[in-house]
Amino acid sequence: MKKLLITSLSLFMLAIPVTSCVVKNNNINQIKQEDSEFKLYTNKSIKKMLEVYTKKDKSYDLYIDQQENKPYSKYDELRFALTFYPIFSPLSVDKNSQYEAINLTAKSVIENTLSNDWYWVINNINKFQYTFNPYGDRYKKNDDDKKEINGIIYNDEFLFNKTKELFKSSVQKIENKVPIELIRFDIKDITDKDLKELKDQTSDLDYTNITFKEKSVYEKKQAWYLVFDNYKVLKIWKYEFKNKVYFKILPDLLILKNSSTKEQLKQQLKDLETTIHKKRIDELNRKIKNEEINFDPEDEDYDDIKSDSKFSIQKYLDKKYKDNDELFMKFQETHQYNDILMQSINEINKKALQRKENTKHELDIFRFSMRYIYG
Repeated sequence: MKKLLITSLSLFMLAIPVTSCVVKNNNINQIKQEDSEFKLYTNKSIKKMLEVYTKKDKSYDLYIDQQENKPYSKYDELRFALTFYPIFSPLSVDKNSQYEAINLTAKSVIENTLSNDWYWVINNINKFQYTFNPYGDRYKKNDDDKKEINGIIYNDEFLFNKTKELFKSSVQKIENKVPIELIRFDIKDITDKDLKELKDQTSDLDYTNITFKEKSVYEKKQAWYLVFDNYKVLKIWKYEFKNKVYFKILPDLLILKNSSTKEQLKQQLKDLETTIHKKRIDELNRKIKNEEINFDPEDEDYDDIKSDSKFSIQKYLDKKYKDNDELFMKFQETHQYNDILMQSINEINKKALQRKENTKHELDIFRFSMRYIYG
């Protein structure tokens, strides 16, 4: 795949401007010097990840050795991939027929790197550049809500101005690649209990007698957050599939600058996970409502019921609802995690603006997405 990507991309490099990929000898020497001074696997958080990932078997040392001795071309491969598949605007590239094959190959390179080469990514995390990303799916702007919150209209203009005011730039990076904390949360599947708790919010759907549990593909799912520079975090999905442990680093850098203590940071991340779960429930509720409105008894998914039957929530959940954890966690899938994440961040930030003591209109979470890697 690496040869395919680099060969394909080289045909188009003259047509699309990218930052110079020339690497000076002193940069190489600097990287080697950094590697000789510190070994990532000695960090307690990374050691824990390695133990879980390899289950402390003989692959432990083998994986470390393989990750610490990646060829230098890995930088070029990922740099090209991030150029042809920008994380903050994936759909604008996928539909470009001229470069579609290259775009999809680039996407695959990024996904495989963030999963299979997670140690290499963290070991080089201070070489990544992240750009501010307030968008969900389809590069959607935050201009829908015109209602003022504490004198502020929450839109893209406000978000970008706030980012530049606080960070002096729309581009951020991790300064120290050594994580200072690993925070873990269990990921819950949606159940009928979640739907029944919507009763107070929903007047036209009755979930009283519904039996439901999300059709999970993965087991032992957790959201792991690595903390850098005191308030910058990387989210990592940890799960098991067919008795094998997997990690997936998400391509976002979340900055929670208002967190003055570890306890406060952990609580804010817990609130984020809770909000993400809530938004997933809301999305399922929305789909059920739409299905009821557009119900067609002749639909092949309802082929065992009579044509005059009314819409059944239970039958929809049993027969037609296809979403699951695998789809939700799929890399850059539309109408799944990426969109839910931005809905959650926006809700949390709007609540922050509503606090009376928040006279400076501070936000709790800023999201930046991978854009480039130096090397």
